[in-house]
Amino acid sequence: MKKINISKILQLVASLSWMVSTFFYGLNGFGDYLQLTASTAWTISNILDMNS
Repeated sequence: MKKINISKILQLVASLSWMVSTFFYGLNGFGDYLQLTASTAWTISNILDMNS
């Protein structure tokens, strides 16, 4: 049985929250797209890390 890592789960919650917030506030400029790119990359990294 695999041990649940609370730290990884919280990292995933944080990255997903950041990603979703970009849509609530809107993508109005280049900086907003950079925020979305960063949060998406962080979320993908967290998902891949959970499988290792």
